[in-house]
Amino acid sequence: MEKFVCNRFNRKKKLGRGGFGIVYIAEDTVTKETLALKKIMVRSPKDGIEYHAIQEIRQLNELQHPNIVKFNGVFTHKFTLYLSTEYLPYELIHLFNKYPDHKLPINIVKCVMKGVLQALSYMHNSKIMHRDIKPDNVLFDKNGVPKLIDFGLSCDFPSDFGPMICQATTLNYRAPELLFSQNNYGSEIDMWSTGAMFAELLLGKPIFDAPNDIHLLSQIAKTLGTIEWSGCEKIRAYMKFSAPEGFSISTFDDKFKEFGNDALSLLKSLLVLDPSKRITADEALKHPFLSDAPDFISFE
Repeated sequence: MEKFVCNRFNRKKKLGRGGFGIVYIAEDTVTKETLALKKIMVRSPKDGIEYHAIQEIRQLNELQHPNIVKFNGVFTHKFTLYLSTEYLPYELIHLFNKYPDHKLPINIVKCVMKGVLQALSYMHNSKIMHRDIKPDNVLFDKNGVPKLIDFGLSCDFPSDFGPMICQATTLNYRAPELLFSQNNYGSEIDMWSTGAMFAELLLGKPIFDAPNDIHLLSQIAKTLGTIEWSGCEKIRAYMKFSAPEGFSISTFDDKFKEFGNDALSLLKSLLVLDPSKRITADEALKHPFLSDAPDFISFE
């Protein structure tokens, strides 16, 4: 599939489709560096560049952190926009297939959680939300360092542009307040998504897996209890989803007890229904579960 772009980049292979674009592996013919190119079509000169593409370029250009994919630059070719980033060869999602029942070793779970939380701490302190935390958006560099990718949904908070979209984040990782169409939210939604991802890393499968918002809310109520918190009735689309008869949080505890008390404690601090009581990234990094978390893992 070799194809030269702007007489400099030798496009080698399609890696997949990211948010709002197609991603390729390519070689810089000048530096001989292997990199990733995200191809974003510009519909027409009149329509200009998609807002999400502009957001991703702006955020990647501003965000410089060891656990965030490195941004090389952006360029255009005819009616196509290319985002150049470092090439990250290892996918978290593919690691699941290497282990029985897709359950990752606890040292890998700790490494991923530490890396993601360090990236989110940096972002949140810079008043930026990622808004799409999930295993698909965590890759590893050649040294085994986990990095966040795909900033097409990222945005500043509080927003300078009025109400924000409620469909942020992939459905199974979407916080309850978003499912009720709350449009003034903050970094708490990233922490819920991180909790859902944490549970998935431990279990080897999604803790919530629903086809739509209503089914997901029902699953959350069955797992964590009645969905309500102080002030929730002020959210425009709030409906009370009650826990099933005979519900006990001990069922949730039993599902994760094999991973130890520290893992369960951190998970329950992330998957909190009340956004105001959810643990922050800074607080999570101080949690005992991560006290011996490695900065990287070996793929050899």
